[in-house]
Amino acid sequence: MTEFAELLALAVVGRIFIFLWMEFPLPYWIDRVKFIHNLHLCDLCSGFYAYSLLCFIYNVDVLRMLGFHGISSVGFMISGGVISFVVHLISVGFYSKFMSVVIE
Repeated sequence: MTEFAELLALAVVGRIFIFLWMEFPLPYWIDRVKFIHNLHLCDLCSGFYAYSLLCFIYNVDVLRMLGFHGISSVGFMISGGVISFVVHLISVGFYSKFMSVVIE
């Protein structure tokens, strides 16, 4: 149960980081780099890097939780991708359920 609570806390903290990353504008000299500009616009893409970094820092490996043992750096990247995708699906579902679009 502790692993699930830690994973949930990691997902919430990461989503807050992604929100702040996407909300504030980048300085012009950073925004000129096309990769960083596109990363700033995509929450799924930003989430992969943010969650991979958080998984590395806090030593969270989803594959190890499921019983697979392998290369830890690849496990952190896979964990970041999985968590990012799940959080992205949850946020898209929340937006489609509770947000209204007005076409004028």
